[in-house]
Amino acid sequence: MSEKIVLLLIFIGLIVIVGLSVFILKRYRALKDHNAKKLKALKDQERRLEEKRAYVLESLRVLSKALSEGQVGAVEGAIRIKTLLEYYDSDLLAKPRNRLLLDIFHQTEHIPILSAWKALDRPTRRKYLDAIEKIELKHGEEMKRVGQGLSEYFNEC
Repeated sequence: MSEKIVLLLIFIGLIVIVGLSVFILKRYRALKDHNAKKLKALKDQERRLEEKRAYVLESLRVLSKALSEGQVGAVEGAIRIKTLLEYYDSDLLAKPRNRLLLDIFHQTEHIPILSAWKALDRPTRRKYLDAIEKIELKHGEEMKRVGQGLSEYFNEC
């Protein structure tokens, strides 16, 4: 082979090497940017979850204190706290001292809420209010104790 052909092949090889190096570098940077965006999105999601968890914890503190002081009814407190505990730590619902939350929730879950409540006629609404009042009378003091226990627990968190 002539010297010119060898030099031409070397030059073509160098161009291919440079081209592939540029391609690899661009892919590397794109992958690095993608991973950085993914990591940022993950950190943002973790931050939002932590903020939501802190908000739920504060809500549980306020509700359990209000329940223990009788500022919120046993039925309303049980429903609200049970719903928040499912998100915050469902294992707390399984503890025997908190079992009453679930019991009251199940006793009242058939009662309509929001717009369905507003659509009820007076006699039906009265019937549900009587049922709620019976639960309040039966479990009110015990729910205050549950609220006190939860208040102490959440103040330690």
